[in-house]
Amino acid sequence: MENQNEGMKKSKIIGGAANDDASGIASTDQDNIAIEEPNHETTENYEADRPFFFSYIPKFFRFDNAPIEATGCSINMWGRATLIIASIFIGPALLELASVQAQSQSSCELDDDDCLNNTKVYGFKPSSLLANMAIMSGVVSTVFLPIIGAVIDHTPHRRGVGAVTAASLTLIKIIEIGILSPFWFSVACLQVFSAILFHLQSTSIYAYASELSDKSASQSKFQAHFFLVLYISSFCSLLGVLIPGKILNFNDIEIARCAILISIITMIPCFFVSWKYLLRKRPPLSEIPEGKSLWTVGFIKLYQSYKIIRKELPAVSWFLRGLIFSEAANVGILTISTTYMSEYLRMSAMEIGLVILTNLLAGVPGAFLGNFFCQKYKNPVFSAKLCLSLYTASTTAASLILRPSNKQFVYLFGALWGICSGWMHPQHTTIFVTIIPTSDSMRWMGLFIFACNILSFLPPLVFTVLNEAGWSMQWGIASLNIFFLLGLAGLFGIGDYTKATEAHKNDSLDSSETYDC
Repeated sequence: MENQNEGMKKSKIIGGAANDDASGIASTDQDNIAIEEPNHETTENYEADRPFFFSYIPKFFRFDNAPIEATGCSINMWGRATLIIASIFIGPALLELASVQAQSQSSCELDDDDCLNNTKVYGFKPSSLLANMAIMSGVVSTVFLPIIGAVIDHTPHRRGVGAVTAASLTLIKIIEIGILSPFWFSVACLQVFSAILFHLQSTSIYAYASELSDKSASQSKFQAHFFLVLYISSFCSLLGVLIPGKILNFNDIEIARCAILISIITMIPCFFVSWKYLLRKRPPLSEIPEGKSLWTVGFIKLYQSYKIIRKELPAVSWFLRGLIFSEAANVGILTISTTYMSEYLRMSAMEIGLVILTNLLAGVPGAFLGNFFCQKYKNPVFSAKLCLSLYTASTTAASLILRPSNKQFVYLFGALWGICSGWMHPQHTTIFVTIIPTSDSMRWMGLFIFACNILSFLPPLVFTVLNEAGWSMQWGIASLNIFFLLGLAGLFGIGDYTKATEAHKNDSLDSSETYDC
């Protein structure tokens, strides 16, 4: 489930909400998107560069008055969304298979709950499996993101990164559908690798999407449509799994296989068309600075960027400190709640899928709600504070209320968490792009993306520590409030939002601290 939220989050990061239309859902009319000053395109050569079948691409994906990369990003997003849904349903299946193996290796009686709850497989409780997977993928992704970012920025291999990761993701799903039941641990390892590849694929797509327009109004329209594609694809994939699963009475493993099959069928044409014909090769954006290497230049750039912010932009520094915690909790809540629903509430994959469907649908009004408060008070910081307060209150209530005897209330909390997820990230993006200097915006957005991912492993790690120590999973859910409250503290540290935006307007930084990359 980490991938689901990461996928939605990335769709909103990709240039999203870089103006007053903070929610990124306002207008999605592709025909009206014209690129005034693109980085690599001119309006005269749009038609000349199109593949022969371009006019046959469904209108929902096609951008007629934009570079073909816009259409490629849209089609790619549809394929990646099905990958997210497949990962969601694989989770409960892995938990079930891990529990079966742990019990078969123990001497516990079937009615001895205390003994069964302390069985272990590969050194951990089965209920820690998804959290451990999130920890591993989070740590490795955090390390590799600056390196892949440097490859994309300083080499001509941007398209290669995207194409290789797309092919690898598809191959992994083909392998998983065949070995899910007998070799569940191998599938768990492949899921970790898949999550890492997903982050790298998203980074490559971000680079293309950020070049679609230099104008914030046009960029916002692009991101609005990508956001819409993500949600509609996820919704269709969920229905494609839940409807046959209900009719044919699938068990958790059969539902997982159904989700993987839908993902494979969708990813193959989407990834092939987007990377083969629509997302073209790009030259390096800049040369590697003298004395630096491809392995270190990304980390150096991040360090120097934060050094400037900490010295000259205290409001941005406070915001980033809070951001790393609140975004980590926003990602972690889906991984942790899947385990909670499966292991503690004893919900089936079908029931969990319905909760995710509720969560997904609630994300859209959540984004509108965030934009409403942002516009009403002319202050995205205030809107984000409200969101994190609701997130904290609903998570606290869930940890106190949800029991196996009243598990029907999980749909309510799933909706509340969906509202908060759809609300929070667009407001975070809006805050950041309105308080950073306007110059070198790509550099600052790179720091923003890294901050959103750097601690993604920490909430699952806390959950695993508590779970392995024998604490109730209710404490695991409640532990997320630590991160939400730290995020809220970062927002209060910004101070006066109007004063914080002066740096954005004045664009005055000490040039002697600038790292030329």
